[in-house]
Amino acid sequence: MSYEQLGNAGYFAHPYVSNSALSKLNSKWLNLAAFRTGTLIHSVILESKSVDYIQRIINGYDYVYTPEEIKLAQDMRRSFLSDPFCASLLKACSVEVEMYDENTWFDDIALNTKRKYDLWNYSTGWGGDLKSTTAKTYAEFLHHVDQFDYDRARVFYAKGPGAKQDVIIGISKYPPHPIFPVIMKEGDPLWTRGTLKVNHLAKMYHELNPPF
Repeated sequence: MSYEQLGNAGYFAHPYVSNSALSKLNSKWLNLAAFRTGTLIHSVILESKSVDYIQRIINGYDYVYTPEEIKLAQDMRRSFLSDPFCASLLKACSVEVEMYDENTWFDDIALNTKRKYDLWNYSTGWGGDLKSTTAKTYAEFLHHVDQFDYDRARVFYAKGPGAKQDVIIGISKYPPHPIFPVIMKEGDPLWTRGTLKVNHLAKMYHELNPPF
């Protein structure tokens, strides 16, 4: 595994297989509006300097946001930073860490893969992902973890660095923007379910894109 920092354009152009490439095999993931909103919230929380709050744009993206969208993202950021777990995790982690891995194994299928961790702790060897959500309760967000395959995505991410743990942090779009941290560990039910999902999609991807 190698760590590189290519920037958005370089990362997206890199030929290795991303979690998004696997997601495209599943039609329920083709939600451009959700991607647009998620990009703003990620940027405001993790890389606030990349956001031009006057022009309402993010460096490297073509999106132009409304004042209401900017305010929502800022409100969600305040909720994130006021949560003790999230604040301590952010302090301990690097953000937007790119990783490139040759021969990542998914059962008996190997793919060259790439990933960009929202949060990565070099000391502990695990990280996590932020998710904006319409969930209003922890139980509802757990349902979204399965519905939108967040468990599968986190196992995909963990396979590159060999992480044994991961965290998904849901941030509700609805005031007061409650935080829903979901910790996954290798061997637990969420991890096992995510492994089955990712192995299935990796096999499908390999069949559609044979190496020779």
